[in-house]
Amino acid sequence: MREVTATQVADLLDAAVREKGEDFIYKPIPLTNDAICRYLHGTQPGCLIGHVLLRLGAIPTELDLQEGQPANLLDYARLGLSIGANAIEALQAAQEAQDNGETWGTARKAFHGVLGRFNAPSNA
Repeated sequence: MREVTATQVADLLDAAVREKGEDFIYKPIPLTNDAICRYLHGTQPGCLIGHVLLRLGAIPTELDLQEGQPANLLDYARLGLSIGANAIEALQAAQEAQDNGETWGTARKAFHGVLGRFNAPSNA
């Protein structure tokens, strides 16, 4: 299992936002009658959290099995990752912002805002 620090999570989240752009808005893919945000689109990352988790080394097949779970309820051990509670709560804040139709830049600010409350290292 890979031990992951809050700083590592923050660095990868920041990198994903830089690549897509602060103003990028993730558009859910329609499945049946519902459009849902997905961690993966096949083997490629989908939402912001999917980008981060794959870059951290999450096992894609395990991530796919956990689709529909919010970031704070994922079974990180099954993903092959050990992430502290502060980083998980920050990922959840980013996911909530994104799922509410906010830009990835806004989701990034939500992530760093939660990390700041934990006094965790942050690159914001």
